[in-house]
Amino acid sequence: MEKTKIAVAMIVVLFVSAAQAGDSAPIRLDTRSGARPVAALEQITYSSAWNDGAGGVVLFLDNAPLLTLGAPCSGVFAWDTADLDAGLHVLALDDGVERLTAEFSAEGGSFYTLAEALDAPNLAWTTGGDWRWRAVATNGVSTGGCARSGAVDNGQTSWIETRVPGAGTVAFRWSATCRSRNEMALFEVDGESKARLTGVSDWTPVVFPMEGESEHVLRWTFRRGSGAPVGDEGAWLDEVAWTPAPRTLAVSGALGGGWPANGVNEIPSGTEVSAWSAGSVVDGRVRHDCTGWRGTGSVPAQGTGTNAVFTLREDSTLAWQLATNYLVRVSVVGDGTVDISEAWLPAGGSLLVTATAGATAYASALWSGDTDGATVNGLRITIPSDRPRDVAITFDALGLGLAVEQEGRVWTTDGEAPWYAVTAGTHDGVDAVRTGAIPETGNVGESRLRATFTGPGELSFWWKLASSSYTSGIDLYVDGQDVDVWLIDETGWEQRTVALGEGSHVVEWNFWSDGTDPDDAAWLDQVTWTPGGGAVNTATQTTPEPVP
Repeated sequence: MEKTKIAVAMIVVLFVSAAQAGDSAPIRLDTRSGARPVAALEQITYSSAWNDGAGGVVLFLDNAPLLTLGAPCSGVFAWDTADLDAGLHVLALDDGVERLTAEFSAEGGSFYTLAEALDAPNLAWTTGGDWRWRAVATNGVSTGGCARSGAVDNGQTSWIETRVPGAGTVAFRWSATCRSRNEMALFEVDGESKARLTGVSDWTPVVFPMEGESEHVLRWTFRRGSGAPVGDEGAWLDEVAWTPAPRTLAVSGALGGGWPANGVNEIPSGTEVSAWSAGSVVDGRVRHDCTGWRGTGSVPAQGTGTNAVFTLREDSTLAWQLATNYLVRVSVVGDGTVDISEAWLPAGGSLLVTATAGATAYASALWSGDTDGATVNGLRITIPSDRPRDVAITFDALGLGLAVEQEGRVWTTDGEAPWYAVTAGTHDGVDAVRTGAIPETGNVGESRLRATFTGPGELSFWWKLASSSYTSGIDLYVDGQDVDVWLIDETGWEQRTVALGEGSHVVEWNFWSDGTDPDDAAWLDQVTWTPGGGAVNTATQTTPEPVP
């Protein structure tokens, strides 16, 4: 990976002294720019006149102790700011009595960040000890920089560390220059030493596997010995690579191309998984709805919805919970309706459907189709939801003869608006026949109803007329002759009786209208035929019932 250089500012010096005017300052702090190679170098000049045995003078950077000096002391100290963030930083020298500070900030020079120098930009790095590690531009394994330990004194340490999630393998290269006894470079995992370098070593590759599901702390430390320094002592680190161990996630029930896919998936340990499933998938007349999930291992034990977020650290299972629904359809044949014609039902449930006969249909009907296991109660049916189903109800049309209580007789109708059977507006409260709406054409139209009776006998019937004016009416004909039985005013139900002589007679009820009012119509109900009686045709009329 090509390593990017980051700009850092030149020093701006602000000298602050707590000494009063005319006094010689007990401690002194100066800063100035040093020569700037790729790694930025800064210097301080320090001195302290105190010798109180209180632990000496401490140098701070951004309120963090960097170095403890003897007291009294003086000298020049150089440090590398390669791993500092751009912006203002504060140096402080504190001898326990007073503190002097100097600010510096950035406008030039360049250096690698620790993450870039180590070829590990996806890992977070921290450094500490008596002196921090820094990024340097030279001595790397390949083109670019590496990280090296801080310039510590005898008995001091400088460390750098990062954290990795769960199981996996860390690979790196390191080298060290150790000039004295007890001087070494250490590699530790969770505080336990796993490798060390002593003496002068070239770049050495290390591959170290780690188990466990918890986070691991990886630390590299340079520990200075007790001999006289030569000046090149230290440790170097480069090409750090973290490879999470693969973990298996067995997924079942994911809908609509959900992720991860159904089956066994290998996913690096420590990966934050945002699993999802589609909410619903329809397969023909079966629908599956995702209601949540159940899990083992790193997956939460259960949850609702179509998303599950977790960090995978061990072999785990994710089972999406599905609810199965079946489509039930109810159709109607004939004149009638149902309150529910189509519904998705959860498996194991049931659906109650109520049917209603239309005006021209019998009040009883026949349920058919996939009714196995269903409960029928007249015009109601309870359908179990154990599979997709198609159910139908058939309403037979009312026969003209049945509607007027003459089911065994042949009835015919013709004209511009034929008669038909109804269950509303009847005389007996059950059924009757009525005329259709004659269209307005400029001429008088007719609607005729006929039946044949063999005399002698007596014909009785109830009829009524709805007429907004004298533009419609109804007449009775026997064998094509008007027998002077008619209605022309809007009336309630009236009963008429006609005596028929010997022989076969065609009786016709003839409704006529000019069609100006589509509500004009005639009704006929409760026709009775009594054989016997006189030999001539006569007619009688009862007192009409009032119009409701």
